[in-house]
Amino acid sequence: MNKRQNLQRHNQNIVWVLLMTFFAVMIIYFGFIEKKHSKEYPIFLYYTDKNYSFLIPELQHVSLHYPPPSIQTNEQLKTILYRLFYPSNNELKSPLPKNLKIVDVTLEKNTAIVKMGLLDKCLGTGEETLMIGAIVDTLTELPDIKKVKIVFIKGEGLHLDYTKPFTRDYWLNLINN
Repeated sequence: MNKRQNLQRHNQNIVWVLLMTFFAVMIIYFGFIEKKHSKEYPIFLYYTDKNYSFLIPELQHVSLHYPPPSIQTNEQLKTILYRLFYPSNNELKSPLPKNLKIVDVTLEKNTAIVKMGLLDKCLGTGEETLMIGAIVDTLTELPDIKKVKIVFIKGEGLHLDYTKPFTRDYWLNLINN
């Protein structure tokens, strides 16, 4: 081969590599790989009244993958639960005790698994029931979550049965009995 043919072949290879790179980037960018967009999404978070007697839903907007149903990231689910510590309405109180540590939140199929621990004191049955109810009601507001499994890493003197996941109906029956 002469120099000119080598140069032509070299230029063809460069053009071919550039075209393949361009097409690969376009395929990724335009959605052959699913992209999720975050958007502010209205969701009810559940807080207690001033007397810690019952749960009250408060509509808030949280940043979620959109459009639901769309699997949320563990960090988004954890952030939603952290928001239960801080109601935006002064008439409401957090159902979560200050000594509660949320360790992790994962999603397996339609079940959220919440790992948490109580750092220094036990809860009364009513406090524990409202805490679990607020977590279950809040997470099951999301379209892809139907059950919530609570796993205590640390915590003594717990009153409820944590061997099975909670559903919204199960926990409502619990407080009505």
